[in-house]
Amino acid sequence: MDTHMAKIQVHFKVFSVGRCASCNAYNEVMIYDYGRMTYAEMEKKMDTVKHEVKNLQCKKCGHWYPPKSMVYRDSENKIPELSQEIPYGSLRTQEESAEWMAAHEARYEVFESKASEFWMAYTDFALEDWRAAVNELTRVEIESAYKEMGIKSQLRTDQHARKDALNRNLSDADKRIFWRAANEYFVREELLYIGAVGWTPVEYAKTYGRRRTQFAMLHFPVPDVHEPERTRSVAQLFRRDRGDNAFLLRKLSTLNNEVEGAKKRATEYFHANETLKAEVAVGQRKLAEAYDRIRQLEDALQASALINTGDSNDKRKIREQKSFISELLTEVKRLQKLLPEASATVDFPDTGPSEPEDTENDPPQSYASLQGKTLVIIGGDRSEQASNVNAPCRIITVDGMTMGVELDAALKQADIIVVLKWHISHAAMWTARAHAIETDTPIIYSSPINIARILDLAAKKLLPS
Repeated sequence: MDTHMAKIQVHFKVFSVGRCASCNAYNEVMIYDYGRMTYAEMEKKMDTVKHEVKNLQCKKCGHWYPPKSMVYRDSENKIPELSQEIPYGSLRTQEESAEWMAAHEARYEVFESKASEFWMAYTDFALEDWRAAVNELTRVEIESAYKEMGIKSQLRTDQHARKDALNRNLSDADKRIFWRAANEYFVREELLYIGAVGWTPVEYAKTYGRRRTQFAMLHFPVPDVHEPERTRSVAQLFRRDRGDNAFLLRKLSTLNNEVEGAKKRATEYFHANETLKAEVAVGQRKLAEAYDRIRQLEDALQASALINTGDSNDKRKIREQKSFISELLTEVKRLQKLLPEASATVDFPDTGPSEPEDTENDPPQSYASLQGKTLVIIGGDRSEQASNVNAPCRIITVDGMTMGVELDAALKQADIIVVLKWHISHAAMWTARAHAIETDTPIIYSSPINIARILDLAAKKLLPS
């Protein structure tokens, strides 16, 4: 790290930020305060601090949603704002995160245990093509190497320093000392201090040269848990490489691009899903409001009929209310498509005294009132029972768990509707009820599921008042 940069006093705060998935309002919440310290101290502390990803609550609409990024801001305004998008497509579990962090903290031990082998391989690499190796060094790096070796010189530019180093008649042993001293900062302050989890290979290649960056990253000792991070970094440096292993390295780069692309798409899908969940939540609220309105309109229709069925003004209001019910039903169907599969448990409307349960002693009703009618039974699977009963009416059975053309077609043919409680979805029940209101079709909410008992209830419902 640059000495001047390390001594700068900073005061970083971390914010969880993102736009609401429901109303698109921007929200942010401070989740950590590092306090005032030097930049070097803050970087060390960052290695030990973990920020938990928690949902934000929108200040505008109250919706809870996951943040998109974490932002680091310096209250002293000495360091530009840093923003890191949260990679939902590759988040680790708590156990994986603990193992990953422990490995990061142990990186110095891992490196020191294999430092001799690394430096030997790294200096061998330099000796194979000394001119190419030296031509990637900067003036500052060459001056550091000269200082270590006790060589005095006045170097003006990078090019002058490289030419001076190449013109010196150094032995292989001196070249090894020179190369290690010149690369001390790159190896210890970039690769080791930051760790494989934070390597920026493209920037390293621009600053330190592609050849030595490639070799150093390929051979640098890292914990086993961080090998995938090394693979990701190395893959960014061999996209157009040539040589014996060029094909494999380019293939590695291609596979890495595919993996990174998949992670990015997964993050995008995550946010798209959160937006859909917010839309569904809005749909659920509207759906509930629509159901309440249907209840109110049905009560109004019944009240109007009781007060004065002959008044033309009341009849007009009834027609308007029925029309509005039809519009609400269309909206209910549209919203229902946004929602998860409906639950089989339904809160049934208050229809007066409950229909009696099956009893052995109940005498059968006369089915005369059903003669020539079409009875639609919604809920469960009663098709086999219906086909085996001798009834004076036509019986249509419909699965009550799904919406669709079959339900709509059956309702249009119905002279009387029977809804089997606890065997029908919320949406199908309200569709049947709204249709009954709109068309003045008799409807029964039945606990009994026996076909004979259902026919008794239907026949009784159709008896003249």
